[in-house]
Amino acid sequence: MLNREAVFRLLLESRSLRLALARYHLTTPQALDGGEGAKVEAEILREQLNVLADLDKVDFDRFASFADALNAKDQGSRVASQPDNAA
Repeated sequence: MLNREAVFRLLLESRSLRLALARYHLTTPQALDGGEGAKVEAEILREQLNVLADLDKVDFDRFASFADALNAKDQGSRVASQPDNAA
């Protein structure tokens, strides 16, 4: 449950940050003018979104390894608590 909530929050925060960056870069006077400044703003935005995508991948990899460790621990405790049928 906690893992799903953390992932959901991470997704919302990441999306919110991406939208804020897009709004910032796409509504500057240079971007709205449509000239060379618009290309520069778009490239900066693209670079920032790529950095965020890399950070998201790191975060999700950490969540996956954390979930795997919890699942392995749960499975280990279930196996240890089951009675031995061979006796």
